[in-house]
Amino acid sequence: MPKIYEMADAIFSQNFAYTKISYQTFAAIFTPNLLKRICPHSSLIVFAPNGDPVGFGLGYPMYGPLIVAGRGSKRIPIRDLDYAVHAPELAKLPMRGCIGKTLGVHPAHRRKGIMESMLLYSFENAHDRYDIWYGAMIREDNPSRKTFAFLQAGEREYALYAKPLEVRS
Repeated sequence: MPKIYEMADAIFSQNFAYTKISYQTFAAIFTPNLLKRICPHSSLIVFAPNGDPVGFGLGYPMYGPLIVAGRGSKRIPIRDLDYAVHAPELAKLPMRGCIGKTLGVHPAHRRKGIMESMLLYSFENAHDRYDIWYGAMIREDNPSRKTFAFLQAGEREYALYAKPLEVRS
């Protein structure tokens, strides 16, 4: 876990508005409750020959159909989502989606084809489980966005707004 924490910090530290969190906070986030939601077929971690982690990708099934308010008493609370429990129910849906939430390679190992290999592995390992793939929060200059630009079927844009706070005494 400490090596994964260091790797994640190195991967994302140059991102806009990145704020480093403590190891204790990181460890508290990566609990079994969070990890049980990821798709084990589209998620992966890559290790260097010396055993150090150098990249990882997290994929989540599109749980939306199970958590919408319109399901009434059959609605599943987000805190209760569990891939092992809910994958069979998701598999019955007419359109099954996977959200590529996080993908990163340590800066010292970039431009070696690791990201492309991770993406290919995820697609090949989970192609029979999903009909559509989503990329979450991919900046315009992100290499993975450029890689799949020809496949882009739709896009939602969000903006970050800031307003100075006035302190009055």
